Amino acid sequence: MPAILISPEQDASEILREQMATRLGQTAVWENPWLVYVDEAQFLEPRQVQQLAHTIVDSNVATIQAYGLLNDFRGELFPGSAELLRLADRKTQIPSSCERKGCGYIATTNARLVNGNIVTEGPPKSNRWH
Repeated sequence: MPAILISPEQDASEILREQMATRLGQTAVWENPWLVYVDEAQFLEPRQVQQLAHTIVDSNVATIQAYGLLNDFRGELFPGSAELLRLADRKTQIPSSCERKGCGYIATTNARLVNGNIVTEGPPKSNRWH
């Protein structure tokens, strides 16, 4: 299925319900629990995670599997990731190896490169939707 982009201002559960009804038929949303994948879930706002958890998952409309990074380049939890960790029924870390200069360690943090060097300080980028 094509991806659905959800901006920070939107109600994630309403967007999901509308898309499911449009693509599957109005009654399909309530007759069958569905499986929904959320990629780049770290960029969800905490209230959007709550909307999905309470309105979609807790109401048995769909099971949601969310994928994303936990930590930003400073090693701090993304706000969306923190809320996902708080509300998730299950948590599974998918190991990913660091490929930078063949280090081979498990990658746990997003890196920001400036002129080819890793930086760990500074403000997070804003206006990701523009």
